[in-house]
Amino acid sequence: MTETSRFDTNTAYSAADFAEMFASAYIDGVEAGILEELNPKCDPNNQRIVLVQPGIAWIRGSWYKNDAPKPIEIPEITREEVATALKIGDVKQITVKSAERIDRIVLRSTWREQLGGWKAEAVLLIGSLTPINRGLPPDLTRTNEQIWEIPIARIKSIFGDPTLYVIDEREHLVSAGLTYTFGAGASAVDASASGYLVVPFSCKPRTWSIIADKPASVAAIVEYTTMDDFANQNATWSSLGDVQIGLSGERANRGVFDTAKTPTVPANSVIHFSYRTKSRELNYPTRTSKTMITPADVRGYDTPSFISITIGVTRASIHTGLV
Repeated sequence: MTETSRFDTNTAYSAADFAEMFASAYIDGVEAGILEELNPKCDPNNQRIVLVQPGIAWIRGSWYKNDAPKPIEIPEITREEVATALKIGDVKQITVKSAERIDRIVLRSTWREQLGGWKAEAVLLIGSLTPINRGLPPDLTRTNEQIWEIPIARIKSIFGDPTLYVIDEREHLVSAGLTYTFGAGASAVDASASGYLVVPFSCKPRTWSIIADKPASVAAIVEYTTMDDFANQNATWSSLGDVQIGLSGERANRGVFDTAKTPTVPANSVIHFSYRTKSRELNYPTRTSKTMITPADVRGYDTPSFISITIGVTRASIHTGLV
């Protein structure tokens, strides 16, 4: 067994040592609010170029900065490529908008042995040509110890269409916290308490935390719906993710969402916060499924008079460039 601590003045550290340390402190993603956040935009002067705007990101514990727009050219789809991909013998039979290709701009970090560290750069991954509306973006490389990629944008090209369709895929580092507090500490929180927040921007949940003024055994429910459905009193609530937020005899707890199972919450959504003791069943009458909380022995835990739930989110957006 080896125990390691860093740093001290008598030890020489490598770039790999620093990357290992920062990887445990920072999740992969773009720094929100700094420069232009690597925002992918179509070049107004060239219809086949996407400009990755200045910004800062963390990837595999390495710090990356782009201080000027980086042009990335998107190859056109040729008639000969369509004929080969769709197995059409006579190129004259190929019609406009019959095929598409979805490419991907990623931030790729590559291990450079000669540098003793990681080198990051924005690069283009070329997708496969398919019949229209069947395209899929190239997979990210994340299994190779030498290469790690995080997404910046998807770009759809359609044969015969000069437009580039750019979909923003950036994942920001946690840039906001959505917090709701039950009670003010004067009396026990009502077991059926709930509350609402409006989120003015599109976002994706990444982390969660819950605190109480005394040890408790409770499960939090956090779900969302559209402003219109909420206003018309016909809301269909959707869960923020397949994760159980709660306390099991503690005063504080925290965790992360599985981003693969976590939806992007649209701008101006209404977020609903509520909680139940863990001895109850949590039913979602508006959904096809229900979450069962394992019954817990809550004896010995006083009902808290203060519970605060915070959801850490990253901002999300979609940019469509028409040229």
